[in-house]
Amino acid sequence: MSIFNKDMTLGTISDSYTSTITILYKGKQDLRTETELHTTTFKMFTSIYININIIVVNIPPRHDLAKDSKTNLAIQAYNVKLNKTAKSFRHVTSVEVVSNRIYFTKHSLHLNSIGKELLAKLIATQTDELINNIYKTEPVIALN
Repeated sequence: MSIFNKDMTLGTISDSYTSTITILYKGKQDLRTETELHTTTFKMFTSIYININIIVVNIPPRHDLAKDSKTNLAIQAYNVKLNKTAKSFRHVTSVEVVSNRIYFTKHSLHLNSIGKELLAKLIATQTDELINNIYKTEPVIALN
């Protein structure tokens, strides 16, 4: 079985490790100039592993830069592509990181403890919904 490494390249893991839910979360520093590569790799990953439920976490804006800075515009563009790709697959859902400044540290690059707790709750809620949907069986309706 293959899985993404920290740098979003495909690596391999033991086949004995199985997961029903995989969470993909990239940092702002990972974005840089390889936006197209990351979205293409993400599409490939989601196409290959259709039996794994995937939760994608978007990238929050940088609060130390202007909203219309090149970096923040790239983050916005990447998040749009990521959400669009996520919506095209049934087994992929997305979680929006809170972007309110109060959930970030003083230097505004990282989530503070409240922001991390909120993000963890959002991911836990999404995970719970996915698990509940996995075990729900839809009744078979006979068409006459």
